[in-house]
Amino acid sequence: QGKSNLLEALSLISALRSFRTRDSADLVRFGAPSARLRYLIDHEREGTVEALCAFSAHGKEVSLDGQKIVRFGEFLGKFPTVVFSSQDIQFLRGSPGLRRRFMDLTLSAMDAEYYTALRNYHRSLKERNALLKEEAEPAQLASFEKLLAPAAAIVVEKRFELTASLSQEMSKVYGEISQATELPSLRYQPSSDGRTEDDFLADLEKTRSRDRVYGSTQSGPHRDDFALLIGDRKARSHSSEGEQRSLVLALKLAQVDWFRKHSGLKPVILADDILGELDKDRREGFWRTLPPDLQVFATGTARPFSDAARDWSVLEVGNGFFTNLTEIS
Repeated sequence: QGKSNLLEALSLISALRSFRTRDSADLVRFGAPSARLRYLIDHEREGTVEALCAFSAHGKEVSLDGQKIVRFGEFLGKFPTVVFSSQDIQFLRGSPGLRRRFMDLTLSAMDAEYYTALRNYHRSLKERNALLKEEAEPAQLASFEKLLAPAAAIVVEKRFELTASLSQEMSKVYGEISQATELPSLRYQPSSDGRTEDDFLADLEKTRSRDRVYGSTQSGPHRDDFALLIGDRKARSHSSEGEQRSLVLALKLAQVDWFRKHSGLKPVILADDILGELDKDRREGFWRTLPPDLQVFATGTARPFSDAARDWSVLEVGNGFFTNLTEIS
């Protein structure tokens, strides 16, 4: 019908990436050559802004008020959105790659230095891995390691900072949602001990023989992980369904707070049918915790919890069209 498609289209203006897929071609209707999105945004600082985004199998193009965006890093962070999806539980239960992607998208949306460092890191990593497979000489490997190490140091340092910030806010919000006495934490688990450029250079040189055997770089930011704990127990294996879902909601609410502090803008909230697995108290706790001054798009088969702090416009979707039914308070 298009409920999730609407939220996906809205989220694209934030990071130019879907919360559902990494491949831009997947955003295009089957059989069509491309997809084109037009936004009119009432921006807090810049007034009314027109943004155009086009996606195809060949990539994406973006313009603001008729001016083509050449460097996407300059675009990120202008229109912050935070998506709450039923798939967010995979951040807790899924692979380390899903957790890294969440942290990378969070940082890249607000920090151009991080975005550039992460991009440079993965480009250099790809070249080093290719040389490992070709059994290249140490001097060739060293040339790419000199590019890899400074980027890795920036990525790791900023991940540590973000983890500490999210963990503190997540713990506070979790207590408000679930009224729990045992509070959670988020911990960064790097795959190596390196924190500085020199540390990473030394580690890359030391592990060349091992990496040659595997044909790829076995440690570094691309292998890092993040752990969610409740008390001192891993939430993935030692918490209930309700605790896990409350924990993930608290993490995303911490992301909302982090975006707001770093951009000075109010993120738009996109909540895609997220509360069906929660009991009534936790559902109401979530809506109470969500700042009342934020714009929210929420999909579902039932109306969300309502209080005096938030008015809802109710839209019905059918055959890809949205009809404004009524307004409730």
